[in-house]
Amino acid sequence: MRFDAAIFDYDGVLVELDRSRAASLFHGRSPLPVRELHRRWEAFCADHLGERLVAHEMWRAFWEGLGVELQIPAAALAEICAYDYLTLFRRCPDALDAFREARRLGLRIGVLSNSALPRLESPSAPLRVTELADIVRVPARGSAVKPEQAAYLDVARLLGTSPDRCLFFDDEPSFVAAARAAGMRGFLVRRSAGAPPDDPAVVSDLSDLRALARG
Repeated sequence: MRFDAAIFDYDGVLVELDRSRAASLFHGRSPLPVRELHRRWEAFCADHLGERLVAHEMWRAFWEGLGVELQIPAAALAEICAYDYLTLFRRCPDALDAFREARRLGLRIGVLSNSALPRLESPSAPLRVTELADIVRVPARGSAVKPEQAAYLDVARLLGTSPDRCLFFDDEPSFVAAARAAGMRGFLVRRSAGAPPDDPAVVSDLSDLRALARG
């Protein structure tokens, strides 16, 4: 079957946390390790889906609450709040290759993310997806989010095609399963652990979309 569109998750598929940079920022300023801070940040963003505040306002609100809980000294808290947290993320090495290959194949490109933040159009975002993709679908108040089927159907509609003509990539198994249930060809992205060679639906690299579309 010929596909019309490739749809990517954002965090974990197109960009990833730069843990060494994060460790440098939080060393001596926060008692929690980077992994726990990242988990709490994701939970905080999930609780604020649809609240399209600018990135630094959400970042400050998160840390002001956490600072009280952890009793972070005022000077250290001020340094963290003033930091441009978008620079803590880096572009995945195959992200641009995936976009270029999609264009060569004549595919329209969508981004379907549950991340309320970062504001993807920010100048300091590691990947300017609003300039590279045809459709960027992030949470808005009252809108469907993954794994709700309406989220997948809506992004396919916006891309001008049907779900069965879409390739979908996410690093969350339940979101991939929901995409498949909606009719898309879903791939689970696993970079750190690698992709099992006997499972074509688990991939560690997005560069060769042509091969994935044939599989």
